[in-house]
Amino acid sequence: MRIRVEGLVTDTSGMPKAGTLVSNGEDVVRADSEGRYVIEAEPGKHSFVFVTVPNAYRARDSFFQSLTAESSRIDFMLDSAPERRTAVFSLAHLSDTHLGTEQERVPTERLLTSDLRELADIESPDLIICTGDLTENGTLPELYLLRETIARTAAPFIPVWGGHDSASEYVEKGDGRDCTANFKKVLGPVCFSFDWGGRHFVAYAAEDEFIAPDDRDRKDRWLRADLAMKPKGQETVLLMHPPPTVELLELLTDHDVSLVLHGHTHISNVFTYRGITVASVTPTSFGGIDTNPRGYRMARFTEDGFELELKALGRGKSAAGPKLDLGRPHSPNARLEWELELPGHLHRSEPVVKGGDLLVGLSDEHGRDAAGVYCISARTGEPRWHARTDSSVRNSVALGENGTAIALSTTGAVYGVDVTSGIVEWRSELPEFPSGRTATSPATVGGAVYAGAQFGYGAFALETGEQLWYTPFEGMNRPCYASPMVLDDTLAVHIPHKGIVGLRRDDGTVAWEQNVGVQFQYPSAISNGDKLVAAGDPGKLVALDFRSGDILWHRKAVEYAWAPGTSKYLDGNLEYGYPYPTSMVADGDRLYYATSGGSVVGFNLETGDVLWTHGSGNDLLDMTPHRRGLRSILARPVVVGDELIVCGIDGVVYVLDSASGENKRSIQLPAPIAAAPVVTEAGLCVGTWNGQLYCFSDW
Repeated sequence: MRIRVEGLVTDTSGMPKAGTLVSNGEDVVRADSEGRYVIEAEPGKHSFVFVTVPNAYRARDSFFQSLTAESSRIDFMLDSAPERRTAVFSLAHLSDTHLGTEQERVPTERLLTSDLRELADIESPDLIICTGDLTENGTLPELYLLRETIARTAAPFIPVWGGHDSASEYVEKGDGRDCTANFKKVLGPVCFSFDWGGRHFVAYAAEDEFIAPDDRDRKDRWLRADLAMKPKGQETVLLMHPPPTVELLELLTDHDVSLVLHGHTHISNVFTYRGITVASVTPTSFGGIDTNPRGYRMARFTEDGFELELKALGRGKSAAGPKLDLGRPHSPNARLEWELELPGHLHRSEPVVKGGDLLVGLSDEHGRDAAGVYCISARTGEPRWHARTDSSVRNSVALGENGTAIALSTTGAVYGVDVTSGIVEWRSELPEFPSGRTATSPATVGGAVYAGAQFGYGAFALETGEQLWYTPFEGMNRPCYASPMVLDDTLAVHIPHKGIVGLRRDDGTVAWEQNVGVQFQYPSAISNGDKLVAAGDPGKLVALDFRSGDILWHRKAVEYAWAPGTSKYLDGNLEYGYPYPTSMVADGDRLYYATSGGSVVGFNLETGDVLWTHGSGNDLLDMTPHRRGLRSILARPVVVGDELIVCGIDGVVYVLDSASGENKRSIQLPAPIAAAPVVTEAGLCVGTWNGQLYCFSDW
C-alpha cells in the first residue's frame, strides 16, 4: 500500500533548505521554497526516506529515517558545516576491510582500529569512504562492531555496501531475494548521495545477485533520477563496490561524473574511460591479490579537479624514500654506478635488455599519465624515451623479431612500440577492454604476438596489431602474473580457477586443459625437456607433458601446516603463510623457486629432492595476497654463473651460492623488490616497487 509522506527540510535556525533532494530509494523530489516536500512510498518496498545532504551542511541526527505504514510525516534538520563548503579537501578511499568477530578467522576490530589510527596520523583526511565489504559476513554482530569502530574516527566515515556485508543473508536466502536487511538495519540505505565541497557524491549498490529483481529496478531508477536532479555541470563522484561495467560508464558520461571509486577486486588500478577516471584500491587489512601493498588511496580535490595517490599501510611504510643508504651493505665491494627515479611504479616488470638499453614496464598507481614503457641507457641510467599506455603495465615487455617492444596494459590494451624512437606503432584491444585487469607479459614468436589473461587469449600480427584469433574463457576475472609460454605449436596459458590450457598457435583452439588446483597464478611455468613445470596448489609443483597436457608428477614444494580454524586472511603466525610458489627459474636439472613464505628453494627436477632452503627477512610492506606481517619473496630468482640472485619484499638483494644456498653477500635497499633484477655490462640493475632503479658494479 502506497502512502503519502510529507515533511520539512530546515536548518537549525528553522530556515527552509529549498532545493534539497529527498528520496524513497526510487523516486527523487526537490524541497520547495519553504523547505516542504511530498513523496509517495510503499513500506516494505521502500525502506527509507532520505535527503541528499547539501553542500556545507551535515544531518543533525541522520540523513535517513526508516519508512513504516505510519510514516506520514518525516522532517529533516541540517546543521551548518562550513568546513564542507571549500572545494579544496581530501578524501581517503578505503575498501574491503572484512571486519569480523571471530578472532582467529578475519581482520579484527583491534587491527582495523590500528589501521584507521595510522591513516589519521599520516593524512588527517576530511572524510573517509570505504567502498564495500566492510565486514566478512554481514552478520548483525559484525555490522554493530563496525558501526562502533568507525564512530571513533575523527573524520566522517562513509560506509558503502558490498556483497560481503550481506554474505550471511545470501547463504540463507540465495539468489533472487533481497539480502541487505542487516546492513540497512545497522547502517542505513545501500544507495544514497550527498554534496561536499561543491561536488556530488553518489553511493550505488551494484552487486545485483544480493538484491531482489524488483529492488534492482528501483535502485537503478533512483540512480538515474538522482543524476538527473543534480545541477547540470556539477562534478560528480560515484562510489560503489564492484568495478563499473562499460554500460554504466556510458550512462555516467552524460552526467558530469569525473571519478569512480570502487573496491571488490582487491587490486590497485587506475584508468580513464571517456573522461571518467576509474580507481580501485587494495584492501585495507591485507595485501592485494595483485601483490600491491595493503593501504588506501588519497583523493585530493582542488578548484581545478583532483589528484590521486596510492599509499601503503603497515610497518616499513616510510621505507619508500628514493635514496639508497649504503651505510651498511653486506656486499662490501658493491659500488652504485647510477640510480634513477622512474616516473611510475616498477611492480612485477623485470627490466628487459635491448642492445645497450633497458626497457621497463611502468605502473601508474596515481593516475598521472606515468604508465607505459620506459627506455633507459643501461650504462648511464639516462632516460631515452617514454611510450605511454592507457593504464599500468604490470609485467615485462616482450621483444618481437622485428625490433618491436610489445606491452600489455591492465585494461587489456596491447601496444607495439618502436624500440628506437619509443613511438607507438599500433594498439589493439582485447575484447574485455577496459575491464581486463591483466597482469601477464605478452609472448612473441614467428611474426605473432600472444596476449591475454584470465578471461581469454588472442593472437595479433606483430607488424600491424591485427587480431588473428581470440579464445575466451569462463571464470573469475582475477589478476594472473603467470605469462604464456610457446612450446612448438602450442601456447601454454594459465587461467586462475581453471588450470593450464594448451592452445593451438595457428587458430587458438584448445588442444588440452589440465586443472592443477591453483586459485591464484603468480609464477610463470618453465620448460624442462618435454615437460612443463608449474605451480600447483596448495604448495605443490606439477609437471605436464606439453604435447598432451597429461600430468607426469606432483611434488611437494612447500612445507606447511593448515589446521582448521586458522585465519583465512592473516596467517602471519604460520612459518610459510599462505603456501604457494610465487616465481621460479630452471638451470639444467635444478629448479629454483621462491615462496609466499619468504623462502627460496633449490630443487632437483630429476629426483624431486629439496637441495637447500634460504629465507628472507620481514616484509617492508604487506604485499602478499590476503596476508599481513609475513616474510615473502615475489621476484623471480636469476641465475648468474654459479650464483643465484634473489630479491625479497624485505628490500634485500641476496647473492647465493646456487649449489648450497649459502648467502655469499647481500645489499639492503630501502623499499620492497617485487621484480627480478637483470645483469648488464654496466652491472646489476635492480628496481624497487616504489619506482627506484639502481645499477651496481662489483656486486
